Amino acid sequence: MIPQRGTRSLKALRTTILILLFSFPLFFFATLAFAKEDTSEGKMFKPRPSVQVLESYYSIDSTFHPRIVNLKMENEEFSVITYCVTVKDLLTELGLTNIDEYKVKPDLDFKLTSNTTISVKKFSTDRKIEIESIPYSSITVRDNNIEIDTTQVLQSGRDGQRKVVYEYRYVDGVLVEKVPVREETLSQVQNEIIGYGTKKVFREITIGGDTFKYWKKIRVYATSYDSSCAGCSNTTATGAKLTKGVVAVDPSVIPLFTNMYVPGYGYGKALDVGGAIKGNKIDLGFEDLSLVQGQWSARYVDIYILD
Repeated sequence: MIPQRGTRSLKALRTTILILLFSFPLFFFATLAFAKEDTSEGKMFKPRPSVQVLESYYSIDSTFHPRIVNLKMENEEFSVITYCVTVKDLLTELGLTNIDEYKVKPDLDFKLTSNTTISVKKFSTDRKIEIESIPYSSITVRDNNIEIDTTQVLQSGRDGQRKVVYEYRYVDGVLVEKVPVREETLSQVQNEIIGYGTKKVFREITIGGDTFKYWKKIRVYATSYDSSCAGCSNTTATGAKLTKGVVAVDPSVIPLFTNMYVPGYGYGKALDVGGAIKGNKIDLGFEDLSLVQGQWSARYVDIYILD
């Protein structure tokens, strides 16, 4: 009898297990249907945690999973638990109207995930009218009626005026942009015109018993050289013979073949150049410096341009 009773118990246990295995799927899907929607009353119900886990495991629509979303809004930070799918859905659920007046990040169509952070900033605008000055410009023109290297104001400058409508753009009350939207000129600008002289005006002067006419005076540093200097020869850059009266110049300051008068040296002509002669510097030529010791010492001097 004992073996027979054990056999019956084993069969009963197997039967119970089979019933549970076949009935569990029916119970599971019935629970899901009830958890997602009660069509008789048109209400949505939050899924129980156990159903949530099963939905995720069986890849069932995750739309109904709650999410913790962080919001930064009106200088406050807080978190909400929501079943909304997009940023726009959540803001609408929170009662935020006129969404177009706000600057929202991420975009309204962004799909929410857990720990999504949404920044909502109030966007507002204001328009103001401002009167502004229009500064004049200075224009320089060459004028042959004005002495060379001098300037003269030919027309005075005058600022203009304009009326500008600006749109001020604010985010959370802080000005972030100022944009001109309309402009009207109230008075025209008058630019300043400055004449730069190109006319040579000759003046007569007597220095050291020499009388001559010049049109320009230049202050330079003057040194001396002869054919014995390093890199020098008896022939200059222009092909002339190196002798007294030959002057080495920087052609960008004094053009070659320019005639000049150098006080203490006499008349000279720009017939040579030199590697060390740059800017307002000249080198006075001699046939043989050893024969004219002390005739010239390097120094600053005013020279006179004769042509």
